[in-house]
Amino acid sequence: MKAAGEVYPGQFTKNLLQVDIELDPNVIDSIKTGTILAFEHCRNVFRWERWNCPTEDFERHKQQRANKELAFTQAITAAGIVHAVTKNCSRGEISDCGCNSNFGGTTNSQKVDPPSSSKQIELNTNVKDKTVKWSWGGCSDDSTYGLRLVRDLLENSKENATVLSYIEKHNYRLGKQIVQQAMIKKCRCHGVSGSCSLQTCWMQLPPFHIISKKLKEKYRKARRLISENIEATIALGNSVKREDRTSNFLAPEDSLVFLEQSLDYCLPDQTQNWPGTKGRFCSRTKSNRTTASEKRSCRNLCRQCGYKVRREKMVVRKRCNCVFQWCCSVKCEMCSEIVEELYCD
Repeated sequence: MKAAGEVYPGQFTKNLLQVDIELDPNVIDSIKTGTILAFEHCRNVFRWERWNCPTEDFERHKQQRANKELAFTQAITAAGIVHAVTKNCSRGEISDCGCNSNFGGTTNSQKVDPPSSSKQIELNTNVKDKTVKWSWGGCSDDSTYGLRLVRDLLENSKENATVLSYIEKHNYRLGKQIVQQAMIKKCRCHGVSGSCSLQTCWMQLPPFHIISKKLKEKYRKARRLISENIEATIALGNSVKREDRTSNFLAPEDSLVFLEQSLDYCLPDQTQNWPGTKGRFCSRTKSNRTTASEKRSCRNLCRQCGYKVRREKMVVRKRCNCVFQWCCSVKCEMCSEIVEELYCD
């Protein structure tokens, strides 16, 4: 298996950019950045799972099963592009967009859609009964351009009336939705001697690892749809939504959706170019920062797949003895270290 970071989904980006849209070079760079961001975080959150987000699953036109793994890659790709484009808009690196200096209104909650009444309100902080005033200010991250770009690149499929295109669009839209919902309010204090009697607040995108974790939760609760029901919905001119909340046919808007059951991913599958879990590394690390999937990785990747856990000592070269040199670089030596790795055999 190739390690995360060695190969990036370049073919996906090439396919993406073959659409009939004129794009600024900085926008193209943002799309590439977003795709790589999605890929790296996908590899990270699935590092200790049987399916570990292989590069091939980011190749858009590859014949893939419409399973929940494909649903996840669709959603995180859309989210990655929106996130990268929005960040670059805020930095002024894309001429057609920017940050939002007219966010409008104020609120005493964490919601993104504040009421457009007064520019300043009083918020009781319950700290020694002091009242803190705050107002919207600065320049909020504005995802409008990124959302529109994903719609034009990913959702405008030529095959508008197929089950797969409806599934695909639904998952892309969920990825965009997660980015919007993850926006956080950031505030800066103003006042005499750090009293923070007034705060200026704006909306900001969170680090992408927060979005990828939210999407991982959506993956765990993904809903399987029935192809025939979607075909009937398409024939009636509806969208893949659940209009009747009591129906089991169509998924709610906040769920990833898929059609086919996943492989167990233990054994190789030549039709899907899947190598299986033999040879995969696992971990028995125990600490407060160890995730549940890492703790059970040897059982999940090896023993439950019929393999034994083997130990092997390996020489790993790492950067070490790093020093800052004026100005402005960091120089490091390369040190060798013997580590014991666990793998499935």
